[in-house]
Amino acid sequence: MAENVLWINHMEAEKLGIKDGDTVIVGRNGHQEKIKALVTEFIHPEAVFVVHGFGHTLSIESRAYGKGLADNRFMQGSLDKWDPAGGAMALQESFVTVKKA
Repeated sequence: MAENVLWINHMEAEKLGIKDGDTVIVGRNGHQEKIKALVTEFIHPEAVFVVHGFGHTLSIESRAYGKGLADNRFMQGSLDKWDPAGGAMALQESFVTVKKA
């Protein structure tokens, strides 16, 4: 996968004037990032989704450098939640806003 995209429900995207492939702005707690939208019927209307591991800011991380959105920046106050079985950061949700760029 070259970069992550924001999965957004097709009915919600239509309400916001967002078409498949449009650039959108995702925001939370004063932080905003731009990402391309993937408009689909295969996600709940009250949710959006991104694949973790993109939007890095260090050029040495070339596969993810400047590509897509860094979801960890939207997890303020949640990064201390760990999966006790595997030791990794737990899968989680954050409330965000989405608008067309």
